[in-house]
Amino acid sequence: MTGYTWDPSFSQLSGSGAFQPNLTGYPPDAWVGIVDLIPGNVSRAGAGTGACPGIDLQISAMPAPGATIELVCNDVPLPGTTGALFLGGPYQTSIFGIEVLTLPAIAVPAAATGGSARQSLTMPASVTLPLNLRCQYVWLATPACSAAGPLAGSDALQFW
Repeated sequence: MTGYTWDPSFSQLSGSGAFQPNLTGYPPDAWVGIVDLIPGNVSRAGAGTGACPGIDLQISAMPAPGATIELVCNDVPLPGTTGALFLGGPYQTSIFGIEVLTLPAIAVPAAATGGSARQSLTMPASVTLPLNLRCQYVWLATPACSAAGPLAGSDALQFW
């Protein structure tokens, strides 16, 4: 989102991570906001960890019986990186330097292209909601970011 403001108190809303938190004195000032939109029956669990922290998982649509959704993993270490998308129940443990947030019941091979990976999934029409399912991507680390360990994990999404 973008916009502009003439209000000098606007800087109080920008937080400590702002590039320029103060009104520059020449109104109007422009602002840019980043919004993380995920459907109402999906929540985040954990954060990207391991060799390349900050790997982010997104979803294209609300999970529902018969719906096709796309899971998109952003900020993958390098194009061509090998990994897997894990689907299963909620779980949390540490292994090889990452937080495993999903008890894997299904593993789908994944390959990164252009810094991201996409996987389409069709929910069975017979599925009943709420659905207690988590998904998480796990990647092999690359030489550029292998100091923290051999793996890099995304955050997880929990479907309700």
